[in-house]
Amino acid sequence: MASPQEPLTIHNDMQLLLFMRLWTSQGSLALSAVSSLVERSEGRAIEIPEKQGRDMKAEIIQMHNHLSSLVDRIV
Repeated sequence: MASPQEPLTIHNDMQLLLFMRLWTSQGSLALSAVSSLVERSEGRAIEIPEKQGRDMKAEIIQMHNHLSSLVDRIV
């Protein structure tokens, strides 16, 4: 197990490995979709469908916050 000061890598952290596999396989698609939505929604509100038992806006905000934190830690 890695020490708390040792950087996380795909070799010592399974969650990072899984995230990187997901990102390398689908990340460019997600990034392209988001970029397109940003361009097409300029000056417009976005309405997303409700999904029972989930708060999609809160999930997107949480993803934003977590990704921002991760980006700050990438060396």
